[in-house]
Amino acid sequence: MAYENKTNLTQENIRRAFLKILKDKKFDDVTINDIVQQAGIHRSSFYRYYEDKYQLAGHIECYIMAHIRENRKKWMQKNPDIDIADPNAMMHLFLAIDKYAPAIHILLGPNGDPSFEVRLRHIMIEKFFENSKYETASNDKLSLLKEFSIDIIIQTYKYWASPKKKLSAKELADLLSDIFQKGFTYAIENM
Repeated sequence: MAYENKTNLTQENIRRAFLKILKDKKFDDVTINDIVQQAGIHRSSFYRYYEDKYQLAGHIECYIMAHIRENRKKWMQKNPDIDIADPNAMMHLFLAIDKYAPAIHILLGPNGDPSFEVRLRHIMIEKFFENSKYETASNDKLSLLKEFSIDIIIQTYKYWASPKKKLSAKELADLLSDIFQKGFTYAIENM
């Protein structure tokens, strides 16, 4: 049990060190040496848990995305008749990811791993019209609408994860709901 606790603490220390470095240094420029120095560990300790920085980033990102998926799944099971564009569903999602906001802010930021946003987009595309009459539709307009919507959601994640955010979860959810259900013009005119 003590060894398992030490392992978990070491891995958490490595993850925190990596995210701290990404605040100031671009992902592509981060070295294993940077990580082990920041974490105060030997290189062999790093390699005991991760092959490279890509695997480390992937581990952090998968953990966050699994958390988002699990929270979304639980919400949808408790509220099967509520559309994902419902303000309460969106507010629940924002509050659920709040725990990971600092990591999301770094990973989606200018120094973060560019593949994180790509993986996030793929997950959203998979889920976009899940269980709807449009899920099998295939045309250029629908594809473009999916991309617009996903861009809005990713920018919203970036905003929500930012330490400088000023809107509450409810205000942000209401704004997004207005955009998705009533359009940009309505959202702008009713601010």
